[in-house]
Amino acid sequence: MESSPDDESLRGALRALARAPFTPETMTTIMGLVRGRHERRGYTAPRIERDIAYGPDPRQRLDVHCFEGAANQPVLMWVPGGGFVSGTKWQPGTPHQDNVGAWAWRHGAVAVVVDYRLAPQHTWPAAARDVASAIEWVRRNIAAYGGSPDRIVLAGGSAGAAHVASFMAGHGDGDPQDVAAVAVVSGIYAPALMAGAPHRDLVRTYYGIDEDALRMRSSVSGLAAWPGPLLVTVTEFDPAGFQEQALLLASERLRVRGALPYVAVVPGHMHASDVFSLGIDDSALDLMLRQLVAAVRG
Repeated sequence: MESSPDDESLRGALRALARAPFTPETMTTIMGLVRGRHERRGYTAPRIERDIAYGPDPRQRLDVHCFEGAANQPVLMWVPGGGFVSGTKWQPGTPHQDNVGAWAWRHGAVAVVVDYRLAPQHTWPAAARDVASAIEWVRRNIAAYGGSPDRIVLAGGSAGAAHVASFMAGHGDGDPQDVAAVAVVSGIYAPALMAGAPHRDLVRTYYGIDEDALRMRSSVSGLAAWPGPLLVTVTEFDPAGFQEQALLLASERLRVRGALPYVAVVPGHMHASDVFSLGIDDSALDLMLRQLVAAVRG
């Protein structure tokens, strides 16, 4: 897969940014790097229905990104990140997460982008249970938007990937067999191993501080044992802790299933920039997600 000059320009800027410490302001800087490219191409699906309730809490809301004429299409169900204590499915006037819906539309899929309850008010496994409730809503309702309830690709980035993994490991209500494929992007699957990392406080705010509980709340074994298609990705410049998490999950998958999952290290990107760049950068994440959607389409 060849990169365009615009791809290389973006990745060069991200490489320079990756040399500095990762701070909350880094996310704003990344969005500034990609925003103009998204605006030139367009970053919304033809039709978006906002803030549909799948539960009683104000955070239990989802957006559906779809298009006319769709019928029985794969559904990319995306759970955003935010460090367990923040994050949103949509920031008005920006490409933030809407680019995921536009990406799905361009590849013939319907997208559902999901908000969930946040720590510290709602701790483990509240968000995994929200994922389960959102999947239940999708299975009941997505046909009306052109999606197939039997072709759900459940995916998430960062904290969203952690919540997806927890659901798939059986830590939330619901049935993992309701999902056709899974993608986890730069997530945390063994929270006990992040205890000494810079993200320790955020991890413990959601998962708790008891060491035995942290080990029990790992999603590695449960997700690795799930028999369906699994994609595990990190970026080239993700912090080492996230790369270790991906390696652990892939290794466990090999041990229990006898084969590695789909695995990608996304060159030239840093934490979250690969997701923010979906639709404007022909990255490894873009390619592997396309393959997963195609596999579900069958």
